[in-house]
Amino acid sequence: MRSRDRGAVALAAAGVLARVLLAILGWTESASERLELASPVDALARIREGHALWGMGQSPYGGSALHAPPLYLALVGPLVANAPAGLVASVPFIVADLVVAVAIHRVATASTRTSRARGSDAADASPTSPAWVVAMFLANPFSIASCAAASSAGFRAAALAVAVAGAVEGTPVVAGAGCAALAYLGDPTCAALTVPSLARAMAREGGFGEEGTGKKGKGKGRAGGGARSAFVHLCAWIVGWIVALVGVSQAVMSNARAAPMDWIRATYGFRLVAEDLSPNLGCFWYFFTEMFDNFRVFFLFAFDYFPVALCVPVVVRLGWDEPLFCVFVARLLCVVFSPYPTLGDASGYLALLPLFRAQLAGAGGLGYLVAAGYVASALLSPIMWRLWIVDRVANANFFFATTLAWMATQSALCVLCVERVVANSRLAKKKSE
Repeated sequence: MRSRDRGAVALAAAGVLARVLLAILGWTESASERLELASPVDALARIREGHALWGMGQSPYGGSALHAPPLYLALVGPLVANAPAGLVASVPFIVADLVVAVAIHRVATASTRTSRARGSDAADASPTSPAWVVAMFLANPFSIASCAAASSAGFRAAALAVAVAGAVEGTPVVAGAGCAALAYLGDPTCAALTVPSLARAMAREGGFGEEGTGKKGKGKGRAGGGARSAFVHLCAWIVGWIVALVGVSQAVMSNARAAPMDWIRATYGFRLVAEDLSPNLGCFWYFFTEMFDNFRVFFLFAFDYFPVALCVPVVVRLGWDEPLFCVFVARLLCVVFSPYPTLGDASGYLALLPLFRAQLAGAGGLGYLVAAGYVASALLSPIMWRLWIVDRVANANFFFATTLAWMATQSALCVLCVERVVANSRLAKKKSE
């Protein structure tokens, strides 16, 4: 182990230990009640109600309580059925974070190896050590708090990290499994937006098809052939995994007499139409509470398709040279425009951010301002909530201002990252001419 990585290992171990201690000390119940950490999709009270109905042979999706997919209910429900939830209930969420750590370590290692093999400028930019990439995720307060709250955000982060790891290693079955799991866990838009970039990464980083990292003299046409082959294989595996997940889910729900459309509508339709308008870190709840009903459909369409409209130009401009960065942007945009975001969702895309240290060179002071925005928004949210709900000395606008600041901070991060990557890409091309 290199000396510079010892601090990273200690930091990562401290992050894992913090998760275990919070679970042992019984913080799961109180953390799961925080709207910054849990949402109507994965709140423990809803999971417990769904599990109780399922145990009685009734459909857990018959009412409006449960909005988690069947396999998530089957995994987590028995562990959190009895309150208070202890260490055993937190095990799947700790394991999910460890899966993220292993996956991004493999991604960082593969990216560093690829950069050195090509002898490009990226190799001279001192990319972040894989150990520090892992440490920054495991020690992220957002990911620790999300794990303590038993939030499903950790599973979505694990699905995305596994998809990226499978792509950079040229393994379509693993990348397809990660994409399918991400879609199954409630984010099909993000899964669809990442497919082209993952296919390109499979060809460029993983050497899938005709384009390999160690092969020289490949023209762009043959490289495109490798990307097309990777895209076809990836889509085939995604479809196969989704069919398998749906089949197993229906088998699990068979004793509860739940039709496929019951849990599909409750899980995915619920997010699409934003039925629950309880306050959260997103902007949906305030907009659609104040909005006239005859404008609801239009704004639902606008909010749901904003990630697509904003992500496609980034993929067109940077997808060929920076496919992993495009995956990061797609996930960030989907979280920004999610109807039920949490701090754990932010930690999912922030886990990928250290991978682009070389591409983001020059961010400087603006990066510190964005980081300060994340800290300020996360700290102000519980304060404004208490002033509004508990002390009753404020109104909904105070808390909504915090959600706007949270959305603006994430948007600023996206704009800053895209601007830096485009600028450094142009500079690299000028140097190579």
